[in-house]
Amino acid sequence: MSLSPQPDMASVRRSATSDADAHLTKPAANDAGGAQASASVRHRRLIVESSTALLARRQAIVLQVLAEFSTEQRLDRALIATANTIKSHLQCTRVSFGVLTGSRLKVAAISQQATVEERTSETELIQAAMRECSEQDELLNLSSAQAGDAALQAHRLLAAGRQDRQIVSVPLCHAGQCVAVLCLERDSQIDMAPLTLQLISQISQLLAPLVAVRQAAERSLPDHARQSVKQSLGVTLAPRYMKLKLLALLAVGVLAAAAMVEAPYRVKAAAELVPLQRRVVSAPRDGYIQSVNSGAGDRVNIGEPLMQLDSGELLVEQSRWQSELASTANELRAAMASGDRRKMAMLKADANKFRAQLTLLDTKLSRSTVRAPVAGVIVSGDLSQMVGAPVKRGETLVELAPPEGYEVHLMVDEKDVSRVSPGDQGRLSLKALPGNPIQFTVSAIHPVGQPENGMNRFRVEASLIQPDAALRPGQTGIGKIEVGSASLLWNWTHEFGDWFRQKRWEWFG
Repeated sequence: MSLSPQPDMASVRRSATSDADAHLTKPAANDAGGAQASASVRHRRLIVESSTALLARRQAIVLQVLAEFSTEQRLDRALIATANTIKSHLQCTRVSFGVLTGSRLKVAAISQQATVEERTSETELIQAAMRECSEQDELLNLSSAQAGDAALQAHRLLAAGRQDRQIVSVPLCHAGQCVAVLCLERDSQIDMAPLTLQLISQISQLLAPLVAVRQAAERSLPDHARQSVKQSLGVTLAPRYMKLKLLALLAVGVLAAAAMVEAPYRVKAAAELVPLQRRVVSAPRDGYIQSVNSGAGDRVNIGEPLMQLDSGELLVEQSRWQSELASTANELRAAMASGDRRKMAMLKADANKFRAQLTLLDTKLSRSTVRAPVAGVIVSGDLSQMVGAPVKRGETLVELAPPEGYEVHLMVDEKDVSRVSPGDQGRLSLKALPGNPIQFTVSAIHPVGQPENGMNRFRVEASLIQPDAALRPGQTGIGKIEVGSASLLWNWTHEFGDWFRQKRWEWFG
């Protein structure tokens, strides 16, 4: 519909152009011609004034429509106010707004109606016409000139029985997507002028982003979730960066499979092979190491010499005491010959003292050779580099491990020790035998932790199920204790999860 108070702009311009052309082609021959020229100038002035007034009126309508929409807080009320304003200014019979949510179109506002009855036949016809407009995505104008257009079937049904009704539907598009449809109906024998249709298109272009923003703001939480999923799927299924998307999809598949596949969970700990028993060989007396016969790792038999202590000083002292004893014996014989009983008693006491010293020296000399008290392996005490070094009586020289058997000591971290119980099975891989895992069974858990490298560890003792003859005490490796089963994903991430929970409690309480 053209704006009724003003003349049709196109016809005014056509008449102005024709008058101007006539003025330029006809010569001013006489005074009558001069009067005609003055009338033509006044006509052009009227045209300019009419164009300025028409433009101002159009801008005023647009601003008032936007003001009515922005005044209301809710989208449905804003659409009703906007529909009433458009109806009033463009002298329409009815103005309706439809809002699209995904692929669903709903009639949201009808002028002069507080609520919209969705199940009435009239509302369904309006909805069909709006859907027809959104599908064709262009301004549709059903007037007397397009009454037989097959592409406007829904519009013809809406105008059925009304020969003078004109229906104009225009989509409101934002970011390349139709968000709403504006439908105008007017009963008049004169169709809307092109300038009026242009005004309607301008209003729809300005309203589209406002409707989109309001619609997004009033969307419910499930709608927000569905929209986010839809956008994510759209980005995921887009052909761009397909290799990265395939890799991401593969990673998600691997994680999903890891979350479902069960696998044994093993506690890993550093392990050491230790003998079941140890015999300590200590220094029998003070002295110096003269020679060493066996070192750490050697197998020895019972009574086999391990080392020899220096006996030079003992031999010198033995010789001195023997000389003292011989001298005392000579003096005793002389005292017996003279009959000096008092001197005889004193010399006999000295002789007994010298004999006791010689007996002690004989014992020390017999202990100068340190022998193995039992058969076994020397597990500590490599004295080969200490020949000539002094030792004190009772000082540990070597340790012997009898060949009866070994056990495993595993140093388990405190965060995993609660998962270990006596009777759990495990396997030990020694550095000396990397391809030959050894089975063991947990026998005991030491209750006191041992700080080591800034960490607190507990000693777990385990017995070997099938000892190997190639085993040596002191060998180290890695032991794994089977404590149950869990998903592969948990096996991979539980250490980080434990650390995160501990830090979260530490930071936030």
